[in-house]
Amino acid sequence: MMLSYRKHIIPRNIKNRWVIVVVSLIACAMVTVSTASEISLNKGKPIISIEYLDPIKDDRDIKTINVDVNYLISNAEKLNLSIYFGIAGTYVTGSITQLEGDLSTGTLREVHYNNSAVGLGPGLLASFRLFDRNKLSIHLNGSGHILVYNKEFPAGGDDYNFMWRGGPVLEYKTGQSKFIGVSYHWTHVSNGQGVTPRNPSYEAQGLGVRFTGFF
Repeated sequence: MMLSYRKHIIPRNIKNRWVIVVVSLIACAMVTVSTASEISLNKGKPIISIEYLDPIKDDRDIKTINVDVNYLISNAEKLNLSIYFGIAGTYVTGSITQLEGDLSTGTLREVHYNNSAVGLGPGLLASFRLFDRNKLSIHLNGSGHILVYNKEFPAGGDDYNFMWRGGPVLEYKTGQSKFIGVSYHWTHVSNGQGVTPRNPSYEAQGLGVRFTGFF
């Protein structure tokens, strides 16, 4: 049966939640400030990307649209490794299946909750260049963000999550310092509260496009 999301009996751990948020923001800011002086202004054009991710598990039927803006903060040419700081915005919608009740009393059942939310937060992206010849290049990306949502999401969780993404990017150079890329990402989203009812994590995968040097 379809039920709308209701408030939880378990109190929300406000103190711990906002400690995580504040520490993550401070850490990202420190990385940005400490490396900003090493990057020339000519490298300040952002990478803008958008992706659509489909759910992997049937009981976590959550579709995700992500929009990212990333700025280069460190570049290790000898290692073919670049580090970016950025902001991710996400729109998520779908449904989730939760087990509720007690097996010993015969009340254990599956309950479906509708989900939709908007989230925003900072993060870091590491990009390792695997191949670069003529106008084509292949990168292996990995990123982590902390997102704060406009409501508790998914149903049964909290109003923040960590979003981890990884996968390859195929990029084509269209002009002077301008690139268009196609990405595939696998994504894991959870709030880090362990394997508990308060952490209804989900996974997704899908394709995206990104533009470098156009804005």
